[in-house]
Amino acid sequence: RKRIAAQTALAVAAGGYWLRGQWCALHNIDNMLQGTRCIAASIGNAMAPDTPAPRAATQLISHPGSALQAAAAVVARGCSEVSVAFPASATCAGGRLVSGGRHSLEETFCVQSTLFASLEQIEQKHDGFENARGHIPHDGVVLSPSVEIFRAGSETGYGFMEEPLRLAAAIGLGTNSCDSQALAAPLGTQAMRAKLRSVLAGAVAARTGTLVMPDFGRALYRDDSHIVGRIFGELLRTEFWGHLQGVVLVGGEEFKAAVQAAVQAPKRGRPPMPQLPNERALVERARVLAAMQARIVVSNSGVEKVGPPPFKIS
Repeated sequence: RKRIAAQTALAVAAGGYWLRGQWCALHNIDNMLQGTRCIAASIGNAMAPDTPAPRAATQLISHPGSALQAAAAVVARGCSEVSVAFPASATCAGGRLVSGGRHSLEETFCVQSTLFASLEQIEQKHDGFENARGHIPHDGVVLSPSVEIFRAGSETGYGFMEEPLRLAAAIGLGTNSCDSQALAAPLGTQAMRAKLRSVLAGAVAARTGTLVMPDFGRALYRDDSHIVGRIFGELLRTEFWGHLQGVVLVGGEEFKAAVQAAVQAPKRGRPPMPQLPNERALVERARVLAAMQARIVVSNSGVEKVGPPPFKIS
């Protein structure tokens, strides 16, 4: 694993790699490093957009594969400006990448792309925020724009690609540690809401068209996938609806169903007013109908049966 990570690091340092006699350049490394930053409410840049949404709705899509496989599939369909959210260790950039540990989504992402250079830079720039033990705020994400994927997945031995795939951004949701037990610690609802709002705010800041959103609950929060999905869906519907063209959901069915249910729920903050019947109007209408029925014309005898005198409704 260390050798595989070293190959990626050499390609990034050289700005490209040779493949079958052809030089494959990585064009966006400088843009990525210059634009790398943290997004969090605690540093004042993780707010919902204050401009009108450019679209009437955001499309939800389900994908059965991994987050990076979903991103490649979306790009292949012609979608531009695709961003991928992923769990990022706030205390060790790249998670267990440098130590050669087991690969999860963060380590895999770093092996396949230019991402690690961005995470390493933000770690060196921020020795530790006052509100977190690490380089990512406790309520935020690290935003890495213009990340380039240039290696295939582990199923093909991380083979180098003939043409790199540029993402609008990689959005790392900060976790407290690179230890698996620490990552599984439960997170309060408000803290989780703040983190997920930062994910969406980062996507909008990177001018994302389609966001690939994995199931963070399965990996981080003791399988509370339905809670993570519900909160993410609520934020998407009430604060970011129409600001993204699409969101691709990756992970378990429980997570996907929770997001879908939250998106379809009534808009929070403005509950519909109950439509109670006007009792006075109903009584007066009943009186009018009774009066009309009482005024019956008997056609066969030519006798008109007159009922109670008409009344006026004020």
